[in-house]
Amino acid sequence: MNKIKLLFGSFIILTGAFFISQQALASNALIEADQYLQKTSAGDDFYAFQ
Repeated sequence: MNKIKLLFGSFIILTGAFFISQQALASNALIEADQYLQKTSAGDDFYAFQ
């Protein structure tokens, strides 16, 4: 029984770490896209449209 609990606990920790890293990657990509849009003229149109 303890082995199952341990396995389940480590599984939760691993999936949690995976989701956190995915979230960090996604927000990083959004920041980069934002910076790219600000540099380009298309970005000006995009921000004017918002």
